[in-house]
Amino acid sequence: MQLTQQEFDGADCWRALAKAGNYEAAATLQLEFINKGKVRNLTSLYWHVGQLFALDNKIEKAIHYMQKTQTVFTKWLGGEEGKTWYYFTKATMAFLQRDRATFNRILLKWERKFPKDKNYIELTRLDKNWELPYRQATLNS
Repeated sequence: MQLTQQEFDGADCWRALAKAGNYEAAATLQLEFINKGKVRNLTSLYWHVGQLFALDNKIEKAIHYMQKTQTVFTKWLGGEEGKTWYYFTKATMAFLQRDRATFNRILLKWERKFPKDKNYIELTRLDKNWELPYRQATLNS
């Protein structure tokens, strides 16, 4: 846990666990790093934890940690990048909660106002695979 966040993120520790399907163990390692490591970007770490729990179909835990990655201040003061991050996380959580109305509203707003970046592409993947669990939806094209 004496690694920098960049070293931790690049190390093959938690990513190897995730690749092997040990999502909860990978999330636990991330949380341990949050508590004991040299954290520089808490948002990134919490997002990874949320994704890992979502991949493991632990939806309540996933949403709990995903919520930690956003605030309304990000949306208000973060420029376009802050707004798109806010909408990306909100739409992803809507997918996990099966809240189609919120998801659709965000996707339409994005299409009108923001660039079609990698997060937008990820949301369109979730949209196309709405009926699938998060893990399968993120793997399908």
